Amino acid sequence: MKNLKLFNIFFVSAIIFSVAFAVLAQTAGHVATPEELAIINSQPEAYVKDIVLEKTDYGAGDTVKGSFTLINGKDIAITNLSYQAFLMGDLMENTLYKYTFDNKILGTLFLDKSETQKVNFEYKLPTSSEAYALGKQLAVEIRSFSGVGAPLGWADAKLNITDSGIPAVSIDKANVVVDGKEFYLNEGPMVHLDKKVSLKLSVSNKTNKDITEATPKISIYEMDYVRQPLGTFSEAQFSLAAGTKQDFNFDLPTFNYTPKVYAGEMVIVDKNGVNRSTPLRFRYIVYGEVVNIRNITLDRNWANKGEEINIKVSYSGTPFDIISFETPPITPSDFSLKLFNEKNQLIAEYSDKTTFDALGEKDVKLTLQKNANAMRAEITVLKNGKVITEYKTSFPEKPKASGNQNLVYLLVGVVLILIIVAVIIFVVKNKKKVIV
Repeated sequence: MKNLKLFNIFFVSAIIFSVAFAVLAQTAGHVATPEELAIINSQPEAYVKDIVLEKTDYGAGDTVKGSFTLINGKDIAITNLSYQAFLMGDLMENTLYKYTFDNKILGTLFLDKSETQKVNFEYKLPTSSEAYALGKQLAVEIRSFSGVGAPLGWADAKLNITDSGIPAVSIDKANVVVDGKEFYLNEGPMVHLDKKVSLKLSVSNKTNKDITEATPKISIYEMDYVRQPLGTFSEAQFSLAAGTKQDFNFDLPTFNYTPKVYAGEMVIVDKNGVNRSTPLRFRYIVYGEVVNIRNITLDRNWANKGEEINIKVSYSGTPFDIISFETPPITPSDFSLKLFNEKNQLIAEYSDKTTFDALGEKDVKLTLQKNANAMRAEITVLKNGKVITEYKTSFPEKPKASGNQNLVYLLVGVVLILIIVAVIIFVVKNKKKVIV
């Protein structure tokens, strides 16, 4: 998309949040405590390295196959890590790409403490994109994200793409509008009760072909784009003659003003379902108490009945209003954590009242009621009996003995049996000699 920068406000703010937190704490007459610094330093890191593509020349709509390496830079396991592909264009002097033309979620995984993991991927290039016609220098960029959509790392690899000739809609300008005020797409404005939120667009057809029967489709998610959408909506069809422009203003849902951080995605598709525009991502917040579970780690991923498991839950609380700088009132919520084993049996649970303010961590110690060779966790936070947020994740299974190990165990068993038999025979023979 020609005038939408790679590093939008949300992307940048998510990366520098930890630094800003510490700086604000000190410049506001408060020196960050060791506990606050520990929380900042406990945020996960996942570097993307060594992207290798099967080839570098593709046609529009082709599938890019390759691999990359994920490196966990800290002694902190990362649950629900997602890796996503972005089609980037127009390399700048600082080796960053200026424009984003496409993005797709490729998968999710668990990255253990200090683990290095090679990941194979397939990414289908868009059939139609203004990137091809503009002839910008292109690259596929792989980014890693935490379970709540915070960017962790990225790397890119250059490629060449032959245009399909299918005309694309150019999005020249886009803003989130709240109560008549315009905001950047990922700035995250707060929507108060009875206020309206909408997506404002200016689009154009820069090709020499008419675009007909185009439909804007909007999907709304909670916090990130990995979970199932809360709702998907189709706007009215439109046509765009060659060389013309058009403006739109689409109302966005508040889900009866349910407090959440909402992540939206809009794409324009044709009658065959082919994307004719760059997917557009945006955010807004509905006023009220918001809780998001960022990560959950165990001190070990399998254990026996009666053994203790130490659990650390990282969370973020209610964000402030970027206009008034005020935070909605925060009161204790009902927190519950359940652990299940590989047989789907409940093996431990915990609940309490927790006040989720700002960025924080919660330590829980549980004693297992049953054996577990693998575990999964479910967290639920309720306010007045209503679910505020849920978080589910699974942990790696205990490694099974390899074929070689099983053979060794078998041989050891056979040898022991033979030794026992030999001893018995020896004793019996000696007894016979004594009797004689």
